[in-house]
Amino acid sequence: MKQKIGKALFFIILFATEAMCYGGDVESVIAYQMNNILAVFGIPFLFILALYRFPAIYNFVLYALIIGTIGLIFESLYTYNQILYSPFVVKRFFYCGVALIAYFIAVKLSPFPIKTAVWLIFLFFFINQIILGKIFTYRLTPETRTQEASEALFMIIPFTYFFVQYLTKYKWSDLLKTIAVFTYTVLLMHRSVIASITFSALLIIGLSVLGRIPNSRLQIRRSIGTMLLLFFLAAPIITAISPTRVQAFVENIGGIFTPTEDETGSWRYEQTLYYWKKIAERPVFGWRYEGYEEGEVMENDGFSEKGTVIHSQYIDLLYNYGLFGLMLNLIIIVATLWALYKRHRYMTIDQLVLFSYIAGALVFGISYQFPVCYWSFVGLGMYHAFVATPAPDPYAEQLAPMDFSYPQFGQHYDQHSHTRI
Repeated sequence: MKQKIGKALFFIILFATEAMCYGGDVESVIAYQMNNILAVFGIPFLFILALYRFPAIYNFVLYALIIGTIGLIFESLYTYNQILYSPFVVKRFFYCGVALIAYFIAVKLSPFPIKTAVWLIFLFFFINQIILGKIFTYRLTPETRTQEASEALFMIIPFTYFFVQYLTKYKWSDLLKTIAVFTYTVLLMHRSVIASITFSALLIIGLSVLGRIPNSRLQIRRSIGTMLLLFFLAAPIITAISPTRVQAFVENIGGIFTPTEDETGSWRYEQTLYYWKKIAERPVFGWRYEGYEEGEVMENDGFSEKGTVIHSQYIDLLYNYGLFGLMLNLIIIVATLWALYKRHRYMTIDQLVLFSYIAGALVFGISYQFPVCYWSFVGLGMYHAFVATPAPDPYAEQLAPMDFSYPQFGQHYDQHSHTRI
């Protein structure tokens, strides 16, 4: 019963705050309210967590979050004569604390394995894209995309899961699954997600080279041969697509390498420059409620037509909460990645997937804000770093323990007479 409750809670904090649970509708009222519910119950729960002992670095973040939350409440009372002038400001400051809550739940109730998360992601994809028919309206253009960037970011998890399976078990089926997930991610045309999933793949390869993945072997010849074969098989389909559409697709993906020349990338670059001036005025604790009052508005003509949300996770934190807020977020992430890497000579598949997802999302954060569920996966990474069973030493399993008793050499040895009997 305890394990079932733990798995149910983990399903809620890993997925229930995201639109993918509700047909992929980014304007879902349920998803929005689930985020609010998480904050309403999560913020008071931080005070309860203060009674428990975390690893020292996380205790520092926990106490800083509590002090920061109390400070925001007092600021609201003093400046606006209200207990909570803007729940939005407090809620956004709290979100990294979800990692600590997820870690606590995992320790007490045990989470489900990453393999379950992989199949849940595919289940949501099948329901949203196939059953609801969204994928059939996609025309390989940014305007017709059927998955938001935050939802597409989930694809790092099945991608790295199958990639590690291929590196350790050498099965064709795992290689085909890896290529299929990566190809689908590229076709979605979310360049930030493509950069993130590519970075995650490089991390897995690097960990394999460093000997952190037991029994791993990157079969370059087989991998390249398979990709070339698939390319030739797909060539007739590619040639059947309008050349204009293919060219537009290639140019859109190529914007990864020239972000300041691309329309969307240049807009975000201008946005960063604008907010950087504001950040320089209050670098330590940011603008908080005053920033909320001003709204996320730029001086650029036509900006209102493009949207007013600060896209970058890092710019958003620096503008609203200063170096203090950014530091708390990065401490949790970097400490978790460091613990996953340093505490285990060999990493399990769950640890590898979480490591690559948490690190890969750092690239995503340059262009987008982290989805709330990201912090739940960081908390799951904390659990696998400090509590979960490490990967066994493959070499210890291969070497049978030696028996140093004398009978193994033939006859019994009489230590008194120094003669064989």
